[in-house]
Amino acid sequence: MRQLEAFCAVIDHQTVTGAAHAMRLSQPAVSKLVATLEQDTRLALFRRDRRRLIPTEEGLILHRQAQAIFDRLHDIERLSEELRNLAGGRLNVVTMMALGRTFLPDAMSAFLRERPAVVASLHVRSSRTVVDQIAAQQADLGFTMLASDDPGVSARVLCRLKGVCVLPPAHPLAASPVIRARDLDGERFISFSLDSSMRRRIDEVFEREGVARQLMVDAYVSAAACSFVANGMGVAIVEPFTAWDFARSGQVVSRPFEPEVVFEFRMLRPAGRPPSLLAEAFAAQVERMLAEHVRRTGAETVTVPADVRAATEHSRRRIAP
Repeated sequence: MRQLEAFCAVIDHQTVTGAAHAMRLSQPAVSKLVATLEQDTRLALFRRDRRRLIPTEEGLILHRQAQAIFDRLHDIERLSEELRNLAGGRLNVVTMMALGRTFLPDAMSAFLRERPAVVASLHVRSSRTVVDQIAAQQADLGFTMLASDDPGVSARVLCRLKGVCVLPPAHPLAASPVIRARDLDGERFISFSLDSSMRRRIDEVFEREGVARQLMVDAYVSAAACSFVANGMGVAIVEPFTAWDFARSGQVVSRPFEPEVVFEFRMLRPAGRPPSLLAEAFAAQVERMLAEHVRRTGAETVTVPADVRAATEHSRRRIAP
């Protein structure tokens, strides 16, 4: 590369003297670099006309190619600086609907406004698909409520929140400060899908309380359940973020529910692959903004047990760069 640099400098400055000055080398040093390049390539790169060096056709061709190489090197230097400063690169995120509806688009927008050269993608998928894509290393970060023991996934518990009861605004129970399971005896109820872990968890609560509901509709995600409630189809137990989205527009009323139903939010990363600086920075921003989102929405948190904290710390170590 030093030979090529000297060779290009001689052509660009038209004299060895000019090239030596530009490279801060002596004239003999520049002449030697050019001579060794000719020896290594076995090409005559210049014609000597008295004191002038005139590039040969082969020399001009090599000069064009060398310039392209140097331009590419400058691009790499610029890209390296952008990556160090988190100003460039690519970020791929996959998430469940609960965070993908408004929270993550807001968080990613704030992140990208400070990094206009970053290319990002945010895909909303089922919780199962989120886990699968992270395990397959198809995304940098994933967000889900689904627990996974897949060895290809490192998980962190971000927060554990109490579920809420959402009701139509005109529902007789909408004036109650707290909705208890027994209050919903005989009520039309919007459930989650039969294969959902949250469906099983919610059903267990009502079974323990001996409460019979009218199961009207199965919904796949909280947003769909809230939409059914807004249309007067029944009541539902959902995570507080989506409930807040619907309640602030007046479509539903959200109330605390007892006994508690816990919704656990997790951040996933591919195991065995060091996270990029960009992914680390975005993950940190998500955690900061999520804490504020919990406060803003009034969501009630649940203390993480010691064994969960230990598992979380283990996951931290596995994904540490």
